[in-house]
Amino acid sequence: MKEIKKSELVDAEKQKIIINKIIQNLFLEDTSLYYASTIDIAMIIKMKIETPAYLNNADKELVAGLTARDIQNLISYASNCC
Repeated sequence: MKEIKKSELVDAEKQKIIINKIIQNLFLEDTSLYYASTIDIAMIIKMKIETPAYLNNADKELVAGLTARDIQNLISYASNCC
């Protein structure tokens, strides 16, 4: 079994925080997203991450490698979303 480094855990926690901030902003923009599926929300989040100037460079670096499926998993297990 692969050993998980402490820095990987810290990065994962930071990713969750960034994703949750994006979700909060999305829901402020459109409350009907509350009823959307997690994969739909994950795809919207992925588009926001890829939008220039949406996130600062440090945050973007932490979440840029996430796929929509990765994001879906994060919001399914550790979020106020959906």
